[in-house]
Amino acid sequence: MPRKTPDVILIAVDGSKASLQAARQGFQIAKAMGASVEIVNVLVYGGSGAKGAAATYWYSALPKLREDARSTLSQAVRDAESAKVPFEAKVLEGHDAAVAIVQEAEEVHPRLIVVGSHGRTGIQRVLLGSVAEKVVRLAPCPVLVVR
Repeated sequence: MPRKTPDVILIAVDGSKASLQAARQGFQIAKAMGASVEIVNVLVYGGSGAKGAAATYWYSALPKLREDARSTLSQAVRDAESAKVPFEAKVLEGHDAAVAIVQEAEEVHPRLIVVGSHGRTGIQRVLLGSVAEKVVRLAPCPVLVVR
C-alpha cells in the first residue's frame, strides 16, 4: 500500500553520547532517503507513585524538568541543522520512555526508529532496563540501535 505521508525517521535522544551518535547516523540515513526526521526526548514521569511531600516536590519540579528535556534536544537539533535535513523536535512525556517512543511511532508511522544504546550488561541492565531493547520489541517498524 502506498504511503500517504512523506518518509519520516523517528530519532530518540536522551542527551547521552550514544544517543547523539545514533542521531547523527539517523540524519545521514534520512538525507540519503530524502526523508524528514522527528527528534524526540522523553520526560519520564517519576511522580506517579509519589505521595505527600514527595509528590509536591516532583510536581513543583515539572516545569524545570520540561525545560531540561527541551535542552537535551538542543544538540541533536544543531546536528540536524548542520546535516541539512528537515526535522521536527518535540518532548514526549510518559511513565515509560520506550512506550512513549513506540506510541509516537504509531502516530507518525516512521520508516525507521533510531535509538542509542548505552551497552549496559549484567546487573546494570537488570536494574536500569533497556529502553532500546523494549523499543525493538514493541515498535511497529524497523529499529536501528546504535552503540
